[in-house]
Amino acid sequence: MRRTWAYLLVAFGVLLALAGWYARRGQSGGPGRIADSPRAQRSSMGTYWVSFQPMPDPIPLNQPFTMSVAVYDGADHTKPISDSTVSIDARMPAHNHGMNLEPQVTATGDGTAKVDGMLFHMAGHWELYIDVIRDADVERTTFDVTLQ
Repeated sequence: MRRTWAYLLVAFGVLLALAGWYARRGQSGGPGRIADSPRAQRSSMGTYWVSFQPMPDPIPLNQPFTMSVAVYDGADHTKPISDSTVSIDARMPAHNHGMNLEPQVTATGDGTAKVDGMLFHMAGHWELYIDVIRDADVERTTFDVTLQ
């Protein structure tokens, strides 16, 4: 009976160790690895569901990259919002500065946009701002991006 409990405790310990490894494996890595950064979330007022995909992925440190941005209805994440435009910016709050390049946004007309000229020139915590502009309203979505 004692041996059975010992085996169960060892098995439980191994499972806990594996669970911890699995949870951490996507949060570390080489330069530009995104840690703890969701790539899709609701905008500040909840009107939109905004997602982004960097290319290349992971985001390279101190090298220009491109992003694809998609805007969907906040209540129906499958319904693209095609009559909006997006504006992109990013800042490092701890250093009180933004990007060195001004990204260029090209709307595709189907609720997505291509963003050229993104550059995160320093490692650390960045806030990526994606503003959705529709009629006279502007709604911001803020993503936390950590480059290591």
